[in-house]
Amino acid sequence: MNNEESFQPGEDLEMSNSSFPGLIHSCSFCNVQELDPSMERNWKVNDDVFSGTLIRYRGSRIRDGALEGCAFFKEAFDSLQSILETHENEETSDSPRFRPENWTYELFFSEYAERLETARGTWRCAMGELRGDVRHPEQKERSYFVLACQGNPAAESILIRPFLHDFRWQESASWARQRLYECEMNHPDCALPSSPFLPGRLLEINTSSEESGMCVRVHLVISSKLDTARTKYATLSYCWGGPQEFQLNGGTEDILKGGVSASILPKTIRDAVQVTSNLGIAWIWIDSLCIRQDSPEDKATEVAQMHRIYASSLITLSASRAGSCSQGFLHQCSLPAPGTTGYRLPFASPSGRLGSVILSSSQINSPVDLRGWTYQEHLLARRVLRFTDCELHWSCGSISMHENDTIQSLPSSLVRLLDKTYKMYKGIRAEDRDCRNWMDIVEHYTYRKLSDELDRLPAISGIAQTWAQTSNDRYLAGLWKSHLPLGLLWSHEQPHRQGEFQAYRAPSWSWASTVGFVKWHDFMLTEVDPMLEVVSCITQPAHSQAPYGAVQSGSLTVRGLVQQTVSHGVPEFPTLMNEDNEYLDLDLADVHLDFWETLASKVEGSRIFSLQICCFDETTGKGPSGLLITTKDGKEFSRIGMFFFEPPQSHDIEELNDFEALLELSESRKFVQRSAFQDSVPQVIEII
Repeated sequence: MNNEESFQPGEDLEMSNSSFPGLIHSCSFCNVQELDPSMERNWKVNDDVFSGTLIRYRGSRIRDGALEGCAFFKEAFDSLQSILETHENEETSDSPRFRPENWTYELFFSEYAERLETARGTWRCAMGELRGDVRHPEQKERSYFVLACQGNPAAESILIRPFLHDFRWQESASWARQRLYECEMNHPDCALPSSPFLPGRLLEINTSSEESGMCVRVHLVISSKLDTARTKYATLSYCWGGPQEFQLNGGTEDILKGGVSASILPKTIRDAVQVTSNLGIAWIWIDSLCIRQDSPEDKATEVAQMHRIYASSLITLSASRAGSCSQGFLHQCSLPAPGTTGYRLPFASPSGRLGSVILSSSQINSPVDLRGWTYQEHLLARRVLRFTDCELHWSCGSISMHENDTIQSLPSSLVRLLDKTYKMYKGIRAEDRDCRNWMDIVEHYTYRKLSDELDRLPAISGIAQTWAQTSNDRYLAGLWKSHLPLGLLWSHEQPHRQGEFQAYRAPSWSWASTVGFVKWHDFMLTEVDPMLEVVSCITQPAHSQAPYGAVQSGSLTVRGLVQQTVSHGVPEFPTLMNEDNEYLDLDLADVHLDFWETLASKVEGSRIFSLQICCFDETTGKGPSGLLITTKDGKEFSRIGMFFFEPPQSHDIEELNDFEALLELSESRKFVQRSAFQDSVPQVIEII
């Protein structure tokens, strides 16, 4: 028998008769646990915190329940079918079969320490049932949040609660207004800059003059008409989600100046206008409506002011849960999520009381935290009000606060995300300005995505300007002069994503010349080569009004040790006979290339060299490390990657499983490390 229920937060599941945007499934198949005696639950108890198997089902029960319409078992059985299909594609004979008596489906907790909140579903089979591991690398285990209603015996151990929240509730609006009022009154560190500033354009919100509702118009900010010191405005941080149907350009500017109804604006922008009005603020800055999208000059000018635009706004609204401007962010949020189905399963607490838990999709959406532009918007803002998939969240220069007082009832993945962003926000205002701090910012930023990869430098330019205000350092296409040469030892973690670039992005020695996630290898740093000298580093901005934005050229001149290089592990490298160790052999080094698919075309007809940045350290067994560079004429070089040597790792031991072979490998590596660059003499090279 199937039973799908609805609930309201604060009520136990069995007592609810209210509508709910998600459904809770329970039936006679999945709500009864059927275990063999050998499959007893294996709880691990430690200071009242336990983990282990939540529940196991026989394969036959899963199959029968799926055929009879059990939604949970159908989801589990579909995942098994996918596993079998994957293995069938790889088998040369004897295609895998599903014999129910040889299979079980297990839900087990992912955590083994702090809290029980996530369970993973996995299939297990008897030996010989499949060739290879059931957990095929292409197969992802299903993951669920584990929830317990207040008052249910399971709530003794399970901390996350089901909830239903509506951002239009008066309580949420009052909470946000109270946070803003208290911050203005009691947080001197959050005060607006002493030098008043207004963006070139602002949207004025008029709520009374239009019968059809709120009206929005673009107001060209002119000092004679607006009091710069008294005009307070909000800013919006959101995901475009593709081209904007309605934006500021030559054809819409006069229309916007005359005023348009908020009802014609995209849903996310419309929601932002409503929240701004509810906060008692009459002005808002939104990039798509306040920057001429058809004018590269206007874009460059406004982007160059981004650090001031966000730092001078009264508050930044973050549409964290909206993946596009058409989605909006004021709609209901709940766990289980709207439009999804949760599954109620039996649960025995450590005290022996029988209760029930609800499994819900473990996906917490925060599209804003995946967009490149919004990273600096959050870090530059003085105050941020985030609309997440679970609640409102407030952060400013003094505090980070959740609307939900009992944050233990929230998924810790959301709490960690908010805390991490807040730490980064505090970090760019700290006095510490070393390379690790900056590369932390770069790593977090490059993990995000940009719809236009030419924005790689512009989308972080505001952070760079804020950093420069207290550092007296020189900015060089994403790096700082004081961080050279160690700042050059970054690697690209997705070289397969690098295609042929149609337009210039940055010099090859800058991480901004690539696409995707960048990592800095400070854990491998040893002493900088004393013979290495940065002679000069020059970059030319693409727009004179945006010195921290895009560049049109760049050149790095260094004096140091270089050695022609070979590596049999990289087929694209030229094949050279390495007699008498004339060339540096990188077969035993960690080589991180910036490109894969396009590497052959970049090195064709070229010679490949290594530039030493850090020396070999006998004590740690690390080094040397440096850049891989290529040249055709011996005058201009381009970076194609980086390398470092490290001692044998645990995976070397596991693979060899032979002490003598491991010792031989270690000695061979040390020989290469010691002899690297020994016969080289310093020379001056230019890397572009």
